[in-house]
Amino acid sequence: MNNLLKNWNAARVIRLMIAIVITIFSFVSKDYIFLWLAGLFFLQSIFNLSCCACGTSNCSSEADNKRKEIYKDIVKPYSIDNKK
Repeated sequence: MNNLLKNWNAARVIRLMIAIVITIFSFVSKDYIFLWLAGLFFLQSIFNLSCCACGTSNCSSEADNKRKEIYKDIVKPYSIDNKK
């Protein structure tokens, strides 16, 4: 629960402001169906989610960071001095 309210960036603040504006608009215009949209933006801001696949800005996988050199022992690097 403590992590939900930490590390706020601009995108989370903008989503929260959009949720507040849509909530006010829905009450002023008496169009309460917009509360669903406001709730969506509110949940996105609280849980730091977005509509794209990389919601938490963590798109890279662990496999990309820890690459293995598969043929390291088999393929030798080319060197000009290493003529046969």
